[in-house]
Amino acid sequence: GGGRGGGRGSGLLRPPPASPPATAAEVKAMCVKRKQLAKWHAKPFLEVAVGGALVLLNIGPGVYRLQRVMGIVLRDPHSGEELEKYELQKGTETAKRLLLEWKSRQVVPMNGVSNSEPTEEQIEEWRTLLPAEGSRWPSSTEADAVVKQLAWAAGGGKGDPPRLIPPDRGGGGSGPPGLGPPTHRRPPLEDSHWRDPPPRDYPGGRWAGGPPRDIGRGRGWGR
Repeated sequence: GGGRGGGRGSGLLRPPPASPPATAAEVKAMCVKRKQLAKWHAKPFLEVAVGGALVLLNIGPGVYRLQRVMGIVLRDPHSGEELEKYELQKGTETAKRLLLEWKSRQVVPMNGVSNSEPTEEQIEEWRTLLPAEGSRWPSSTEADAVVKQLAWAAGGGKGDPPRLIPPDRGGGGSGPPGLGPPTHRRPPLEDSHWRDPPPRDYPGGRWAGGPPRDIGRGRGWGR
């Protein structure tokens, strides 16, 4: 049988070659700022827009660290009640929080996100901390996918979201290993899995003993 590609196995698709690691400039382009979160916080595409993106988060007086967004949390995972609202920026309140890869899936309010771009030093610091988080540096293809979804959201989220990329060989999609890429097929937040208490290892991490008593006052859970 002399078909193109040769023989009976020609119908099988070979996996694409692994994408090279993202450059520091590509990583910087994956970042979403607080002013963007404030603009999109009430939009139905918020979780699609920011899933897999990076934020520069204030973790202490004058200290900022790059973190990867895993999703959006609207309700207390145990009680199912909507979280208390806080001021995202002047004149804008929301109950939504970011689920981060940091420290066993930390939940934090969005008002701690910087409007500045990360410095080269902050990007390099994040690179060195990834192994301790059980994560890895994104590929160039993954970075490009995040940039496209941010651009789609900036354009008003019209039409279908950018086509999701398949996971790189040995990698974990456009998110960290084990989570896979964000998907526009997720249900809306109001009808999502966050309404019910998640299993303690969801999604791929620990709830670190469950949310503390002050979760409703704008402080995330964790240790």
